[in-house]
Amino acid sequence: MKTMIKTLLATTVAVATLSVAAGANAAVVVNITQAGADVLATTTGTLNLAGLSADPSFTLDRGIYPSVAYVATGANDGAGVTGYAGLTGGAASFGPSSTYSVATSGTGRSFAINGSGFGTPYVFVPTNYVSGTSLGGTSTFAGQTLASLGLTSGSYVFRSANDTVTVNIGAAVPETATWGMMIAGFGMMGAALRTRRRSAVSFA
Repeated sequence: MKTMIKTLLATTVAVATLSVAAGANAAVVVNITQAGADVLATTTGTLNLAGLSADPSFTLDRGIYPSVAYVATGANDGAGVTGYAGLTGGAASFGPSSTYSVATSGTGRSFAINGSGFGTPYVFVPTNYVSGTSLGGTSTFAGQTLASLGLTSGSYVFRSANDTVTVNIGAAVPETATWGMMIAGFGMMGAALRTRRRSAVSFA
């Protein structure tokens, strides 16, 4: 009985882990969370550029501007980026603040997004970015809180013809596929336990 439970649990965890890995590579997720005394913005995933229109005349400012739904992560201010139009959904703002807050440090590749509060939603990636390859970067806002940056907690999903960019503020939210696999796994465990109990009653 214990062996069966352990096996089912291990299988569930393995499937959920694979689902998380697959989900992270299928879209871009930006998590903006409180990390002790600082705020950390982390970008993961990949972006399919098909269906988006390029506008190369941008440089990246690493920071957060809530009133236009702008957040940028990465190692270098002023790094060359290409903006792409063609996003729908998302948000006009990430909060009421019209103050632009510059990140105190950053790591990884340049990435940014702004919502319709800016006029036209754009997603920004390095100028040499190859569609579908990995994006990963951070921005740290030392001594800040989500409230001091003027951010409103929530999940904001921007969509393109072939992909999504999700901005989670306040908590890292598991993707829908991950929840589905976890629920299915727990359902399998419950079914196995019920079968085991019936067998025990039948042959007692």
